[in-house]
Amino acid sequence: ELTLQGEIRGSLLSPVPDLELVVEGGRVCYQRTGICYEELIVAAEVDTEQLTLWDLSFETVPQIVNPIDLVRGRGLQAGGQRSGLTAGGRVALDGLSPRDVEIDVQLERMWASYTEEMQAQVDGTLKVRGSLPALDLQGELDLQNVSVRLGQEDVDRNLEPLALPPNLVVHRTNSRRGPGERPSVVVVKEEATLLDRLQAESDVAVLVRLTNNVRVELSYGLAEQTGAGEVFNLLGNVKPSLMLGGEVTFGLKEGSPEVVGQITIERGSELTVLTKKFAMKEEGSVTFVGKIPDSQLDIQAIHASRYGDVAVVVTGRLASPHIEFQSDELEDQ
Repeated sequence: ELTLQGEIRGSLLSPVPDLELVVEGGRVCYQRTGICYEELIVAAEVDTEQLTLWDLSFETVPQIVNPIDLVRGRGLQAGGQRSGLTAGGRVALDGLSPRDVEIDVQLERMWASYTEEMQAQVDGTLKVRGSLPALDLQGELDLQNVSVRLGQEDVDRNLEPLALPPNLVVHRTNSRRGPGERPSVVVVKEEATLLDRLQAESDVAVLVRLTNNVRVELSYGLAEQTGAGEVFNLLGNVKPSLMLGGEVTFGLKEGSPEVVGQITIERGSELTVLTKKFAMKEEGSVTFVGKIPDSQLDIQAIHASRYGDVAVVVTGRLASPHIEFQSDELEDQ
């Protein structure tokens, strides 16, 4: 149900709005996230000075694709626990252009994704303050009931085509070259978009905690997904199955993203190489120190055989890890 009331005075070029907008009972489904956003409520008021968001809220429900989803969906709604988002705040206006922003967001077991590859629920709060495009985003989020499953086709790395910086465009000239003339190009500097300016001028500091039931399952081929590598991969692959904990802070400062914190490997994690299973040691961790490639690895997995334990130890930087195999020394070695 949509209700819009009020008036717009002034001229067509300089409108003076005084409007109230109310939406109740809306429902939207988004295939990419696998989520339906139900019981949508919007209550807002706009005049010449500011946009006031009295209430923005919705509940999240996984889309029903198969009978298993139907059972899960009923279970997730059991007990009357809400699963959704609530937001409110204001945006000061300069004419019809947004200026100062003050928005608060509350997430309660909100489903962020429910696809075959990823399911995740989020709790927490976010606060947005500042004057566009220089915004300050602060918050704390708890991830729970996370399941990530990626196969070889999802984690395969391909070479990307050479690309110009986003603010440069090269145009070819239509005129033909004359004798002795060199080809010329015209370089046009594009104006930065609002998204570009937000990234360059905004500050972000969001703490993310991995709390309850966070599992990541990956599948890597032993060789590249080309030519003979695909045939070799038929022999088997590498499958980490990780239960994760810890917390990290995602930040953005002067246009530079950074990640700081530590993700720990929890009980129940294992690594399968071909047909051999390795138990992951619980004290393993990935420590983030700013730039993701500089993250420090400290991971150990052990396979118990009749000849003794065989360990895989991964240390060093994420961008250039050091992998070492270790085994127990026997008397005849």
